[in-house]
Amino acid sequence: MQMVGEQPSLSMRVVTSHQPSFLINEHRGGNFDNVERVAYVQLPGAVAYIVFAARGEANFARHVAALSEAVESLRYRPEFINWPDGG
Repeated sequence: MQMVGEQPSLSMRVVTSHQPSFLINEHRGGNFDNVERVAYVQLPGAVAYIVFAARGEANFARHVAALSEAVESLRYRPEFINWPDGG
């Protein structure tokens, strides 16, 4: 869990030509030995975030690739904005 004012232990910005640019921050610590990696994705007029959190280094290392896969597979689809909900 991130403490107020704490700096992330990892921070990287990725800019690509085929998908929105994103920033990834990693935070470690808290009461339960949590490790979190958060991807902030820049979209037109908004920022989306994808969070991967695990308890302990072993769980984090085993599954951290899932965050990269999720971010890399993200495609901005503006035709779904204000999609009628059918209700």
